[in-house]
Amino acid sequence: MTPIQETLSTYFQPQIFGKTLKEGERDNRREEHWRDMKKRRFDDRWSENNIQERRAQDERRRAEDEQRKAEDEQRRVQDEQAFRKIKKQQEDLATVIAKAAKAAAEDEAAAASAAAAAKAEAEAKAAARAAKRKERAERKSSMTPQEKEALKEKRLLKLIGAVVVKCMSKYAKSLDRENFKKYAREVCLNSTPTLCLC
Repeated sequence: MTPIQETLSTYFQPQIFGKTLKEGERDNRREEHWRDMKKRRFDDRWSENNIQERRAQDERRRAEDEQRKAEDEQRRVQDEQAFRKIKKQQEDLATVIAKAAKAAAEDEAAAASAAAAAKAEAEAKAAARAAKRKERAERKSSMTPQEKEALKEKRLLKLIGAVVVKCMSKYAKSLDRENFKKYAREVCLNSTPTLCLC
């Protein structure tokens, strides 16, 4: 017995209205039942409603497929646009980075040249100072004691003059300019270093 016949035998009752059917009758009933089922299936499959329903299903499937294809195409276009946008942003970023690197290199070169110029200037100043010191030391060694004393007096007069002007500036408003200068010279010339230090 085939599996289909087994399933049919489980559903097919061998008794009709309490009477037991003979073996041949049972087989005939089964065959009739089987034919009816096939016919019903065939009729159901090819009935007008069924055909229209299948056509509608096919149309729906086609519409869904077309919609899916359109959505896929739209997604692909959007992805391409996003990719182009990202690529453009990356290119812009690369150009900005290149410009910044170039500007930084130029700034660094300018800073290096400025530092070299400042170093050269500082060395020149140091050389000039050293030359002045050497010249001063040579002059000092070649000076007579009287010249040394005069130089000392001159330096002291400078120091004292600054202190005198600072002290007398309190009274500058009450004196006119010429008198102020005259009194300041007298104080500076007549003063001693001990007086100024007080």
